[in-house]
Amino acid sequence: EGLPELNVSDTPELSCGKSLHTLELEIQEAFLRFMAAILKGYRSFLRPITQAPSEKATDASSLFDLQDERLLATNLPFTSVCPGFLKSRDRSHQKFYSLMTKTQMFIRFIEECSFVSDKDASLAFFDDCVDKVSL
Repeated sequence: EGLPELNVSDTPELSCGKSLHTLELEIQEAFLRFMAAILKGYRSFLRPITQAPSEKATDASSLFDLQDERLLATNLPFTSVCPGFLKSRDRSHQKFYSLMTKTQMFIRFIEECSFVSDKDASLAFFDDCVDKVSL
């Protein structure tokens, strides 16, 4: 026979003593902490928009510095070389970051960061979380 259906109203508390709502909030918070930690510093890899939106202009590589090393101007008499996003991450996690940055979700996130106002509430909230997360 089939498995019994779980009716949320019949089980206000799960076997761990927590409500389903509390458990859902804890999962959301854990996921938010995880995403904020793995994307820490992502804003410094956003590239300036140099042309009107088009297929090429919205390509993730034109919006986000994944691989390239770039020169950073400093107040010192020399410029420093800064690695792209992937090279800035721990070597033991390179495969994960490489796969993550190819996902539709990541590409959409970068597009939103590039084309949506800095005043967007959800992006501002996420950036605040990124700033507060400690590794």
